[in-house]
Amino acid sequence: MLHLLLSLLLDIDARLDQLFKGRADRLTGQFHDLIIHELGHARRLHQATREGRLDAVRDAARAVKPELLQRSSGAPVDPATVWKELRTAQVVAFAETHDHVRCHEIQLEALENLDTGKGDLAVGFEMFQRPAQPVLDQWVRGELTEWEFLEKVNWYRSWGFPYPLFRPIFLYCREHRIPMIALNAPQEVTRKVGRTGLRSLTDAERALVAEDLRLTDRAHRRNFDEIFPHHPGINLDFYYEAFCVWDETMAESAARHLRKAGGRMLVIAGSGHIRGGLGIPERIRRRTGGTFRILYTRDTGSAEENFDTLLAPGADVLWWTSPSPSPERPRLGLATSPDLVVTVVAPGSAAEKAGVRIGDVLKRAGRRELTQPESIRHFLELRRREEFRLVVARDGRDVELEVTVPLK
Repeated sequence: MLHLLLSLLLDIDARLDQLFKGRADRLTGQFHDLIIHELGHARRLHQATREGRLDAVRDAARAVKPELLQRSSGAPVDPATVWKELRTAQVVAFAETHDHVRCHEIQLEALENLDTGKGDLAVGFEMFQRPAQPVLDQWVRGELTEWEFLEKVNWYRSWGFPYPLFRPIFLYCREHRIPMIALNAPQEVTRKVGRTGLRSLTDAERALVAEDLRLTDRAHRRNFDEIFPHHPGINLDFYYEAFCVWDETMAESAARHLRKAGGRMLVIAGSGHIRGGLGIPERIRRRTGGTFRILYTRDTGSAEENFDTLLAPGADVLWWTSPSPSPERPRLGLATSPDLVVTVVAPGSAAEKAGVRIGDVLKRAGRRELTQPESIRHFLELRRREEFRLVVARDGRDVELEVTVPLK
């Protein structure tokens, strides 16, 4: 934890010096006081982390309080006022940082406050591709266990970010029967577009993404170029086409649901797809004409980096948080082929200590049948004990191994 915090805040002193000396005069009034106050806490957090003073680290981290800021004035605003305003919009876009713990906590708070109990709210997710929609419907109806849900959507293949960050939101949707909408295009299609371009799609593949694809928005292209700097050997035009496929398909998926069911939607997607209102927001607006509000989160550790766009272009609300490292994932320490044959056992890992060998075939963990390479990761996230029994096939027979992986 300490070394993660240190790596995140390593250069904050230099950044703060530049901010205070060269740019602080561009901040005014309450907004100036707020940012200087919060970044002062961030400086103390970095200093305590660098010196290894754990008590001081905890005290400084607790002192950095999240604040809500209005886009128009920069002044702090009461959260209750913000939620009241956001409830009047047809669509609220939450621009997330995928691996930021505090960001996901605020997402849940947003969901709880946008949910009026009238049954008119849905949540659209970048994390799920269109073919997963029947699974999401089953989940919301309470027809799937959590294990079945993860296995059917193949979470760690289709998305990959730590499931515990998103879990409270999924559970809330199921408990309150809030429709979950799979917004994204199929992964294999967007990857193909990124490699060989939109024109390389077959008719069947083209039918899986947005019908109306517009590639000539200059502001949107500039946004893309800022997010994805040029790399030798990569065709950025093809990558931009894939980026448009993402944005247009997610917008079309959201618009289809809104036209069919009416009501409101909370859209949860990465900030690159919402930044400046140019990606998903503008494309939903083009299709529905409805009202739109955007909520961003930023952490104080990245303040100078984002200074020129401090209020997040296009945002209605900006929520500052303390730095929040991604949680460590439980790891067994092995890799497998698609048919679950162990190909790598990391030295010193839980797998090696348990006696797993290269060539073993994974069969069961605890009481769960392992049917795909990601199954073991799904099991590790859902188990309740550090110790479990792993069954592998070896030399024509089943071998039971006792494994210990710390709970994170």
